[in-house]
Amino acid sequence: MSVKKTVIGMGCIFAMFTSGAFGGVPQVFLSIVDTVLCPGDPNGRNLTIRMNNPAVKVGGFRVTLVISNPSIINFTYFDVDTTLPYWQYYNCNPPPCDSILQCPDTCFIYYSTVVTQGTRTQDFDYMESRRLSEIVVQVVGIAQQGTGPVLQPGNGVLFRVPLNIFPISDTVPLSARQVLISLDPNYTHVSDSTGNILYRTSDGTLSLTNGTVTVPFSMKGDVNFDCNYSGADIVSLVGWVFNGSPQPLPSPSVGDVNCDGNWTGADIVTLIARIFQGVPLPC
Repeated sequence: MSVKKTVIGMGCIFAMFTSGAFGGVPQVFLSIVDTVLCPGDPNGRNLTIRMNNPAVKVGGFRVTLVISNPSIINFTYFDVDTTLPYWQYYNCNPPPCDSILQCPDTCFIYYSTVVTQGTRTQDFDYMESRRLSEIVVQVVGIAQQGTGPVLQPGNGVLFRVPLNIFPISDTVPLSARQVLISLDPNYTHVSDSTGNILYRTSDGTLSLTNGTVTVPFSMKGDVNFDCNYSGADIVSLVGWVFNGSPQPLPSPSVGDVNCDGNWTGADIVTLIARIFQGVPLPC
């Protein structure tokens, strides 16, 4: 199965004669790319965010993503920082303030990874991602610090966020395998080239389009659940049959390639024939 990367609706592109923000006329468009992700695919676990700013220069942004079912898909994090109770004031220039966050107890900050290679933010001066809760991650990017460059008008991938994809039983229906990831309109905004927050959903200058991430059903013989047949599946199946570990994902039944109710060398032979000779699986 190939990974689907279909960009969902970006909305209309408005030709603007100035980079100023006008209420009710979207000038910057953010969208989440619909995709199918597999737990065993190390190169296919990234959530893609696109930006289209047809006529304006972008100096920075704060993008807040909310996930609907963290038991199937979740945001990653690589480090945890604890601090004493504190107040954190978000940018209030110009008003209104986007948010005021209070930590009455010890604050736990979960730092996440932002993938910028090959994206429009590859040369940003500053990029940071934090998982604020089990279902919320926030990415902050600043293209200009001092005399640094701004993000010129254009359309393309803004950044990618790695996801944790958990193995899911094939008994789970398709409706539960589709996880909505949305852009929180209250805490997502874009700054102009001078650093002032001008593009937001509240005044209609920022348009947000949400997306869906789907975990597919497993395939017989796709032992590592990466949605492909390869030599890696043979290696994994050999380890399962002769060493007992690790077991096929998302369940041992995936390793019963010939559907005889057992896990033996015959399953390995059947899988080899499928991968290298194109012989259809018997079931």
